[in-house]
Amino acid sequence: MTDNTPSAPARICEQVSKTPLNMLMVGCGNMGSALLERWTTIESMRFTVVAPSEPACPEGVHVVPTQSALNGAQFDGIVIAIKPQLIAEVMPAYRENIEPSHDAAIISIAAGTPSSILQALFPQRTIARLMPNMPASIGLGVTGITAPPDIPILWRQVITDLAKTVGEVLWVESDEALNRLTAISGSGPAYALQFIESFERAARTSMGFSAEQASLLVQQTVLGAVRLATASERDSAALKQTVMSRGGTTAAGIEALNSGDRLTDALSEAVEAAFQRAQALEQFAETEFNSASSAGISATASGTKNAERPSITANTALDIPMLS
Repeated sequence: MTDNTPSAPARICEQVSKTPLNMLMVGCGNMGSALLERWTTIESMRFTVVAPSEPACPEGVHVVPTQSALNGAQFDGIVIAIKPQLIAEVMPAYRENIEPSHDAAIISIAAGTPSSILQALFPQRTIARLMPNMPASIGLGVTGITAPPDIPILWRQVITDLAKTVGEVLWVESDEALNRLTAISGSGPAYALQFIESFERAARTSMGFSAEQASLLVQQTVLGAVRLATASERDSAALKQTVMSRGGTTAAGIEALNSGDRLTDALSEAVEAAFQRAQALEQFAETEFNSASSAGISATASGTKNAERPSITANTALDIPMLS
């Protein structure tokens, strides 16, 4: 699934090799803010943010409330950080804010919007999709990235550098592969937190610890186990065996926890359900986009006035169910 080196000759885009790169972020919610906090540590980039709420941003970031407030300013790259159901309505206006003289990049962190929609909205531009996860907010995330095989070398490096500021990076070859990654690392923090929640409840209800004691015992145990796994050259199965002894307390607990592979099966069902949901959301978004686009073309052919035209690029917000 991984694609950590270009599989086809990458285009070299010398025009955007200037320093610093001038980047625009459209939207700045919780994830956008967390990313921006760390992205601004890269000295070779300048950021402008468009967000109606004009949120507090790191020093040096220019913030405006609307696209019109940019006054026609042009940028080397645009980061899409708005809700996916707003993309088709909001983003076409930003075509005028793309530097026309070179291969600018459109970088989306929005879930549920496939590359095909982004490419239709920004023809002939480099499109990249990033899927960070919640621990990115503390620099311990993992970000999946997909882009065309011929992505310019510079943009591949720029996007990798951005993702590395918030944790580990994994390039994958397609939107489908990114959805598979989403089912693991995107949704994964919730699975881990569900385990912690259930483990803490067991510590309280079965073993009689207070809520504070249960949280201390469980969270420190899980944290220690994760750090042990990341620090060791042995895999998790081998490390597990170092904690267990035949007929011992840990072996009894593991047998109860995963008897008949029930824990493994539950996790397999969880990731498959998340993957199928991600696939369905993208298919729904693409269907809605194509339908709205066709309606706009039909309206144009029949002479409907622009103000009345149900065009995806002007008036229609896609009603896309939320990924989470």
